[in-house]
Amino acid sequence: MAVPDATLFPGLRTLCIGIDYPFCDDTLFRGNAATLERLELILYSATIDAIRKYAVFTPDSHPKLKLVSIDLSPDPRVDLFSSFQEQIQFVLSIAPCATVRRVDGQILARLLPLFGDFTSIRVLSLPEMVVNFWDMIALIKSLPLLSDLRTSFPILGPEHRDIKPNELPSYVVKTFGTISWQFCRWYFCDLDNSVAVAKCVLLLALICPNFKHINPEHYDDDDFMCAMRELCRTPGFKPFAARLRSLASK
Repeated sequence: MAVPDATLFPGLRTLCIGIDYPFCDDTLFRGNAATLERLELILYSATIDAIRKYAVFTPDSHPKLKLVSIDLSPDPRVDLFSSFQEQIQFVLSIAPCATVRRVDGQILARLLPLFGDFTSIRVLSLPEMVVNFWDMIALIKSLPLLSDLRTSFPILGPEHRDIKPNELPSYVVKTFGTISWQFCRWYFCDLDNSVAVAKCVLLLALICPNFKHINPEHYDDDDFMCAMRELCRTPGFKPFAARLRSLASK
């Protein structure tokens, strides 16, 4: 369906498209570039085609668009992009100055540095991403305004295997110093391994001084809170106990 030259939705502030794009032109996006504040999309092929064909989003086209939520197509038969890199670059090109972003779908951790070109992001939700702790450090460093992050559970990854457990906190502090004063909230969806997750939380708190908030429900998880307290008593974390008290004692 096409609606040539008609502006059906002038002044639109919120746009949610959860189906394959129903028009063969830019009807839904026409006339609201100056007013749109919230955008939620599922990236089916027709939706992507319309955005590309009509150059819907440019760096300066949607000045009020602050919240962008993207779900990748649930149809695995749809080959939308030639690579994960092209995929994430397309997603981030939609309102590149948006401060709140959610991307639902598996994204390779090695592509996280691509977010560094979008330094206006303050709130980032990657709910399906199992994130390597060391990649997370790179992500936070590349987004200087980031205050809130949502991921799946974190893992320490292989990078720490040559470091003795009791030397890991000091190693992280000496290697990275303070990576962000803005970062303060990290919500992770699962607790795959209470001890491993607790270690990631405490290590991150050592290099993000204002990081003091995780999911409230995790404070009701006895195994997780026990792991937090026990780690704080180990020789590696004990010198930093005062700094970690607000996270480990709630």
